[in-house]
Amino acid sequence: MGRKVEPMNFKLPIVELKSDNFASYSVDSGVDIAVPYGTKVYAPHDGYIIYSEWGHTPWCEGNDTNGSILILLIPHHRYQGINYNYIWMTHLSKLVYDIRDGEQTKFITQGTYIGKTGRGNNNEHLHMGLLISRAQKSGDYLPAMQFQHYLKSLLVKENRE
Repeated sequence: MGRKVEPMNFKLPIVELKSDNFASYSVDSGVDIAVPYGTKVYAPHDGYIIYSEWGHTPWCEGNDTNGSILILLIPHHRYQGINYNYIWMTHLSKLVYDIRDGEQTKFITQGTYIGKTGRGNNNEHLHMGLLISRAQKSGDYLPAMQFQHYLKSLLVKENRE
């Protein structure tokens, strides 16, 4: 049985999205948001940037993907006994902040400009996941289809559909 997403103080990270911008598949760690290369990306929530650097994902070493950013959510969110603590975004072509993992973090507020979309897997898009921990192991994140459903519900709330 999937996890229910209760209301959060989230905003969509990209202006002017429509429901057909979203894609996901069941085994992925997040949602793909298809938008043109270079689209501005904004922080969907208040939090601390843990890292914002070129080529960083938890399961690989070196330059394994384009720009990635990990934000520790403040406050954390608790759903059905589970804390969702991080938002992770990758495939960015530009990062506003250059923060290496392990360096001093930076607090940002919801709506802060954090970068521009890029390309991953030969497609122009932003990948975004809601994580329980940094590990991104199976079951350690909100399942992609449920996260996609939640993000689409924000479109309805913002009268974009």
